[in-house]
Amino acid sequence: MSRPVRSLAPLAVLCVGIPAGLFLALVWLDGSRYGGYRPELSELTGAATVVAAVLALLLGYLHGAEIPADADRSVLRRRLLLVLGVGAAATALTLLANDALYRYVVPLDADLTNNRSRPAGPWLAGMTYPVLVGALGYGLGLLRRQAAAPTVDGPQPPPGRRWLLAAVAVAVGGLLVVPDFVRVGAELATGRFVPDGAVTVAGGQRTTVPLAPGRHAVFRLYGGDMSTSQCDLVDARGGTLPLSEPSVLFTDNSDSVVTVLLGTFDVPGAGPVTVTCQDGPYDTYQVGGLPEIRGPLTSLVYGPAALPPLIGVLPGVLFAGWLLIRRRVKRDGDRVGP
Repeated sequence: MSRPVRSLAPLAVLCVGIPAGLFLALVWLDGSRYGGYRPELSELTGAATVVAAVLALLLGYLHGAEIPADADRSVLRRRLLLVLGVGAAATALTLLANDALYRYVVPLDADLTNNRSRPAGPWLAGMTYPVLVGALGYGLGLLRRQAAAPTVDGPQPPPGRRWLLAAVAVAVGGLLVVPDFVRVGAELATGRFVPDGAVTVAGGQRTTVPLAPGRHAVFRLYGGDMSTSQCDLVDARGGTLPLSEPSVLFTDNSDSVVTVLLGTFDVPGAGPVTVTCQDGPYDTYQVGGLPEIRGPLTSLVYGPAALPPLIGVLPGVLFAGWLLIRRRVKRDGDRVGP
């Protein structure tokens, strides 16, 4: 492993691994449980501990694999202490990031946290396991170093190519994970899905709803076709109000009858709005205020549908761009050198 790659690897593991691991942990917890599952804070902290253990394993392996084959025992001991320190730092950073995630990005409701003060006991108890796993990764790195062949015949791919593949993997992973994270995080951060005062609209019937200026929402029970084209909205002046779908499939996180946010619309001025939803007579809709989502995910849910995937793919694209620029600068430097 070349010197630039060795210096870049631990930083990349932390900068990419911590947010990616925490985002993926929430999506995995939601996907692996029953419908309507709402995790406790202890489960979220436990998932962050697993993320920290994986990071510590990778960091330990990288440090072990780069030690020269002729290093003496004193070097191995010093590097082991470094690995233990790095594992502890990575764990602390992961748990701090996890705490910040569920304070500011996905503020959990009171019924999801038994103690909103975030007790330090489980947090500190989670420090030991990842550090030990980091030492295991260090041992695996040493074994990999000893098993590596001293020479390899034939041309070898440049180290930068592996990092380009890693950048592509980061981009694809973000493209898949971030939209699901927005969906799950917004559902957990929602205080009230259908606010008070919503008016029920029967399918196939025309209903007039008095609304104040601003943005409002149309809800319906999950099932059948879920398209905004099912509903026509006309304001007091006879103008058509467009119904915009949310960027993700946004529900009330129920385990029985699921209510879905079908779309949102803007009312320019106070007055009656005529709502007609072309569906079966036994299907019902509701027209009312927007779901109350705490935290910054609100703007992503109500923003363009392409926004969450673009945010997910952006780190990988930036990383790949940086690698390509760095490779070009190095190639130009070699060309003009002595």
